[in-house]
Amino acid sequence: MTAARLFVVLTALFASLAAYFVPRMDASGDEPHYLVMAQSLWREGDLDLRDNYAREDWREYRSGRTEPHYAAPRKDGRPFPGHSPGLPFLLAPVYALGGRLACAILLGAMVAGAGALAFRVASLEGLSRGSALLAGLLAAGPPLSAYGLHIYTEAASTLALFAAYVLLRLGPPTAGPALAAALACALPFLHPRMALGSVAIAFAAFEYRERICLRTFAAVTAVGVVGYGSFWMTIFGVPTALGAYGGVPEDAALNPAQALLGVLFDRAYGLLPYAPVFLALFLIKGPAGSGAVEARRNRVELVMVAAVLLPALLWRMWWGGQSPPARLIAPMTPFLALWVARRFEASARRAVRAALGVAVAWSWALFLFAALLPGRLLFINRRVRPTRIWDALWPGGPIDGLLPDMARPETSDWALAALWMAALLLSSVWARRALSKSGGAPGSS
Repeated sequence: MTAARLFVVLTALFASLAAYFVPRMDASGDEPHYLVMAQSLWREGDLDLRDNYAREDWREYRSGRTEPHYAAPRKDGRPFPGHSPGLPFLLAPVYALGGRLACAILLGAMVAGAGALAFRVASLEGLSRGSALLAGLLAAGPPLSAYGLHIYTEAASTLALFAAYVLLRLGPPTAGPALAAALACALPFLHPRMALGSVAIAFAAFEYRERICLRTFAAVTAVGVVGYGSFWMTIFGVPTALGAYGGVPEDAALNPAQALLGVLFDRAYGLLPYAPVFLALFLIKGPAGSGAVEARRNRVELVMVAAVLLPALLWRMWWGGQSPPARLIAPMTPFLALWVARRFEASARRAVRAALGVAVAWSWALFLFAALLPGRLLFINRRVRPTRIWDALWPGGPIDGLLPDMARPETSDWALAALWMAALLLSSVWARRALSKSGGAPGSS
């Protein structure tokens, strides 16, 4: 297996699933609004969607009523879409070629690209072929894999952030920083919360300044910043995407404790119920770093992950909207995949490796189960119990009741979340001590 072959295999898989999935499921949540924007850009060259909604252009991919999502009005009083324009700009010519299905195939190829890049990075780090393959499958797997079938920004945001990191760390010294800077400038156009990802890319460029042309990165960044500010100034009279919200978004909320518990355990939107393999990051110590190179790599990756996680802790992400799991934190997936692959490589115990393999198989099986039943909307979460996917796996069973709902938590949900957190912390202490004594995962985090 090579990175190119893995990309081809994963792209073929996602394209096949999309060809089956998309015709059988209406666009839902924010999907129809991104698609209407793409339609308007290609056919009319604007983002004035009044005529598109009046003509009901959304009936090409949705049968039910679709109300407009508008943000704050422009300077001239016309309505402006309530979603960032980056993804529609990217999808407009693709939609012209093949409609919603072509857009989903492109996003699936982006998810596959993240997996292939993770495989390549792991290989260049000297990890075994099996560990590199694990990294690739994890990077393209849940929770990111769901966004290879849906029209959301997560696939593009993930690939842009991760590719910029790879370019700065391992890419050509001149072209690499130029492309990384361009990706950094594109991220805030995909979603305002990804602006912190742009800052993380700038941090990575500074960390790797000895191997890249930092002036090239700075020059491209300067051009991008001017273009970004000018775009929003033209529309709203302010130089940031916050103009679309009329200021700080209403979805911003300062409740990081609730958000953190939701990120980990929420029955509909959490990471661990859908991708339990990432428990390894808590239960198994990472391999010991052997020098400054690994220390710098770890710093950069931690900043990248923090850039995705911090907005999720401050954004009111647990409101229960119509979207697949782990939406706001999906761009962390390739970095978490590399961390798990390094632990897999360092572990000397067959039981640990077997457990990780089972966890990966569970996550992919859950994804494929949901993808092959599009009519039941198993990827799309909703505001009320039961959560569709757990009810489908075990109708009337206890899975749903054992997981907290941190979107609208009641007293029982806080208690459940506290129990899960306590169990996670205690298991982490016990497992790390046990594995260290047995030599299962040498080194320290």
